[in-house]
Amino acid sequence: MEEPLEARVSQWLESFSDGPVSARGRQYELRYVLRLLPGTSAQGGAPRGRVAIQVLRLPLRSEVPDVRAAEVYALPRSLSTAPAFARRDAEVLTLLEMTTSTVHAPGRWEDAVHALGEHPATDLLLDTLLETGRLCWERVDTPVTRGPDLKGVLGWGSDAKGMQFPTLLLPGAPDALLLPLHSRPWAVRPQEHALCRVTTSVPRPGSAASWPAHH
Repeated sequence: MEEPLEARVSQWLESFSDGPVSARGRQYELRYVLRLLPGTSAQGGAPRGRVAIQVLRLPLRSEVPDVRAAEVYALPRSLSTAPAFARRDAEVLTLLEMTTSTVHAPGRWEDAVHALGEHPATDLLLDTLLETGRLCWERVDTPVTRGPDLKGVLGWGSDAKGMQFPTLLLPGAPDALLLPLHSRPWAVRPQEHALCRVTTSVPRPGSAASWPAHH
């Protein structure tokens, strides 16, 4: 009786091809879904999430990505022997491997996500992901583009219990969600499908992650 192949091996055998069409007559592309994982900050009792990225593989049918057939893609152990569609994203995958840690979505152990941490290249990773045109927010069918910079100001927020905590406010974009990152601050504007840098003229201690997210 044959044992099931490891996911990485199965993906390699199925998709390895330098030509325009894979062995099964299909091409693939990778998409990167940015999302917040549930989490709680001890700082001021204010809840905040943790930023993570999930890598998904989509088959291309007549050059059109089939979002309904998206599946989690495990980072290849070696890009030199990875499928052609993964090698095309070598810079992104290398940065992901370097700047994130693998965790699992709550309640879905089989769904690995890559949590952003304190690596100094996190800002470069987000820049590079935006350049692919395949960075998405929360859903694989919702790509985001780079939005204009947003001006942030220091202020106070309050949690569900009415407790106040220091935060970074975005008065020019009330719909924006500040991402709790350890790099330079970024914010998502879900309605605009945009990811924006946040600038501030006021120096503040710590990183964006040390200020609970507020929107």
